[in-house]
Amino acid sequence: MSSRRLLRILLSLVLLGLFWMRALHSGQPWSPTRLIAGISISFILLFVVAFEVASARHLKIRPRDQVPKKPLGLE
Repeated sequence: MSSRRLLRILLSLVLLGLFWMRALHSGQPWSPTRLIAGISISFILLFVVAFEVASARHLKIRPRDQVPKKPLGLE
């Protein structure tokens, strides 16, 4: 897994954790709009994490350099 992918996953999880920790410690009741926004942000961040993990497991095989069958100018 590349370092960029790990960084994206880590930052998404940290943002999600900070968001909910701050929300729980605010001590004020949430309005319905704020609650819907918080849940939406959480789903988006969890989707990013799930997508990154799923795409990391899917190995991409790079094709090796191949000689063209018909080189340019020799058709």
